[in-house]
Amino acid sequence: MSGSGKSTLLNLLLRFYDVTSGYISIDNQDLQAISAESLYNLMTIVQQDVYIFDDTLKANITLSQSFTEDDIKKAVQQSGLESYILENELGLQTSCGENGSNLSGGERQRLSIARALIRKTPILLLDEATSSLDNKVTTEIENSILEIQDLTVLVVTHKLNKSMLKKYNRILFMKNGLIVEDGSFDNLMDRKGEFYKLVELSV
Repeated sequence: MSGSGKSTLLNLLLRFYDVTSGYISIDNQDLQAISAESLYNLMTIVQQDVYIFDDTLKANITLSQSFTEDDIKKAVQQSGLESYILENELGLQTSCGENGSNLSGGERQRLSIARALIRKTPILLLDEATSSLDNKVTTEIENSILEIQDLTVLVVTHKLNKSMLKKYNRILFMKNGLIVEDGSFDNLMDRKGEFYKLVELSV
């Protein structure tokens, strides 16, 4: 639900600001005890709005860091960006234009996802990352991401695709800044609470 506090929760995980009461832990370690550098190496976030540099697709994916061609290829495939690259004669050397002016909204999102996946951090945060994509492409990308071994994925979404939601082992349903329901898709549907009502309304 819009304004429920989902993005705020991700901001707390990223330590854009710290909790004032209670605590957040990762593998039983207090988040506030983790250094900024360690946190950067631990998780990557893909947000709804992404900045694209006036450079090539490859430079925007790698951010001019050193990655193998295999790493780049895998990130491109997993993000769903491969078909766009194959359609362009220059491939990965295609210019994105100023702030991605040569790309559609969906292509910008795919590039952002590829940029995140290539870092191979153990935690991936997706904050409405597929908002510009249709349900078919969203499903393809999420399926690809969920197949990645040893990756914890936290997704903020308004999309209520039953078949996809069933693949997540835990769903947090938030309202007015609070987690009001917590469980697997089937568990939440069996309760017939607010999550159930919202899913049924979306059908």
